[in-house]
Amino acid sequence: MPSQAYNIKTISIVGLGTLGSEIAKQLARCNYNLKLIDFDEVESRNIKIQALYNKADIGKQKAEIAEKRLKKINKNISIKSFPEKLTSKNLAIISSDLVIDCTDNLTARFLMSDFCYTQATLTLMAAGNQILTH
Repeated sequence: MPSQAYNIKTISIVGLGTLGSEIAKQLARCNYNLKLIDFDEVESRNIKIQALYNKADIGKQKAEIAEKRLKKINKNISIKSFPEKLTSKNLAIISSDLVIDCTDNLTARFLMSDFCYTQATLTLMAAGNQILTH
C-alpha cells in the first residue's frame, strides 16, 4: 500500500466543499486520522452537491458538521475540525503526514504550498472548475 511507504497516518484536508467532503468520506473509511479545515458555513446551495451536509446544517460550520458525520462513518479514527480561515498565523494546524488542498482560494494555496515545502510534507492539490446541476 502506498501510504505505508510514506508512513501516512494523519491527513489534513483544507476545504470541505464538494471535492473535500468526498475525499474526507473515503479517507475516513480507509482508517486515516483526519484534520478538517474550512471556515465556511453550510449554505442551501451546498446541499445538492455536498453529501456530508443536509438542510438542518444550513448556517453551521462545515468543518464541525463534517467531523460529526465522519465519526459516524468511522469511530475508531481521530478527527479534529478547525472551523477557521487558514492564515500565516495559524498554518501549523495543517501539520500532518499529508495535506490535501481542496480550496478555491489562491492565497490559501500559496500559504499551504510554502508551509508544506518548508516542512517537507507531502501535498496533494486538487481542484474542481465547475459543477453543473439540473
